Amino acid sequence: MSTQFFEPIEFRFFTKNVEFGEDVATKTQGEKGFYVRGYASTSDIDRQDEIITREALKGVEKDLLSNSTVFFEHTYSKPVGKVTRSFLDSRGLFIEAYISKTLPNIRTLIEEGILNKFSIGGRILQTDTIFVEKLGREVTRILKMELYEVSLVGVPANEKAEVVDYVIKSALQKAGVIEEQQKVTLLEDK
Repeated sequence: MSTQFFEPIEFRFFTKNVEFGEDVATKTQGEKGFYVRGYASTSDIDRQDEIITREALKGVEKDLLSNSTVFFEHTYSKPVGKVTRSFLDSRGLFIEAYISKTLPNIRTLIEEGILNKFSIGGRILQTDTIFVEKLGREVTRILKMELYEVSLVGVPANEKAEVVDYVIKSALQKAGVIEEQQKVTLLEDK
């Protein structure tokens, strides 16, 4: 049974792991900087017994480009960067975000693997409830939503939303690995 809310519900989902690996893509052209990439959200059941459907994720694929500020722990007075890419792949809503050079402590926490999770914030527009036999309980499926922001967080709701890489483009340039205007591609560009 589908439910349409008259008053959309505000939400924040906490997603998992900002891991660092080699299968990543970058969009930058001539920009120096520190970027993180990973999954802002997936269609896995989260810790709040909610599933964001693939269709809902497809519907918000570009929201984080227009609402591009990345925050620390959903604290709107603590912006840490901006989303530079956002697309839906077979695993979930993949993003790339530039992390401001004015925040060396945040960059260090990311490099050390301490700050390695994403969380999304927005509002739920439509849901339904389904029974998941494997869990023996009902879960809420989010069918339609709107995204306002993504945050780097310590504790996620969605354990599958994770950072999969960080890149320091300026270090690659200084080491002579890439040239100033060269595009870095570590995963098939979407």
